Amino acid sequence: MGRYEDALRWLGLALEAGEAAQTEDRLAAMLGMAGLNEMAGNFTAASQWCEDVRRLADAMGSEAVVPMALTYQAVSVLVAGGDAAPLLVDAIERADRLCDRLAAAEALWQLGDTLLARGEYGAAGRRIDRALALLNRQPDEGARRARYLASRCIAAHLEGEGPHALVTGEEAVMLARGGKAYWGSVMGTACAAHGLAIAATGDTDGASALLVEALQCVRRSGHPLADADCLVAFGAAALLRGDTERAGRILGAARAVMIANGGSWRNASTGGLYVHYVRKVREALPANVAKRSRDEGRAMSRDEAIAYALSSISSPGRGPAQ
Repeated sequence: MGRYEDALRWLGLALEAGEAAQTEDRLAAMLGMAGLNEMAGNFTAASQWCEDVRRLADAMGSEAVVPMALTYQAVSVLVAGGDAAPLLVDAIERADRLCDRLAAAEALWQLGDTLLARGEYGAAGRRIDRALALLNRQPDEGARRARYLASRCIAAHLEGEGPHALVTGEEAVMLARGGKAYWGSVMGTACAAHGLAIAATGDTDGASALLVEALQCVRRSGHPLADADCLVAFGAAALLRGDTERAGRILGAARAVMIANGGSWRNASTGGLYVHYVRKVREALPANVAKRSRDEGRAMSRDEAIAYALSSISSPGRGPAQ
């Protein structure tokens, strides 16, 4: 059982033990359930927990957890294809009224990732910069800062700001490497983003080393959707190497893995990368070839997709194994 499933089980038991209580601790535990379900790809459950948090908070007259609940709920709305921006703007305004810099930073970061998924790279970067500025005043938030920096790296990469992508990606990896063991998925996100920034410079070996490290980290973390995030980075790197059909297959496989784990290509910064590079594949290949490569990727299992992505490092240019 992965760490996220373990955490969900124990938190659920704690909530059952104090089922009738209406306390701040219960609100915090319920919010934890929302966040963990989101990480595990259980977006419907995450959204329901957010609704429950907001109802209980209203009954108790407590505002403190509402901004974060709105932020988590926005992710579920985004994955379902809805407009998450109003919820996030509401979360930012409430956090500002409460002087809750951490909640405001989280909502700003999520809004930045939402804008990435919509292709608004410059606006996304500005929101993430504001989130990072708020975190500068928060001690012991290295993991969160590493996540934000990884998103900022992706925004800079997609905006064509190569030097900025390299700097922010490197800082994200340095922070994540200095963190605790449970930062595995954060480390994977940081390595994938930095690896992609390096791939854009033409340094295939440097990019490959980071992408492999990213995949190793997320497999250890047990984060169900992180494999798909890594596959998107592998696919993007393949296109940057000029191996466009392979890129199409890996991106097709990434989408299949996202859907199998309850996610969506719309989610967060990975969604922005996915949409950007799928468009690049379609522009570079005849329509029938692009469709064939995509369909071949979607037919792969999770393990087949990962093996194929890894094989692209040692044997670029090959088609899928027969």
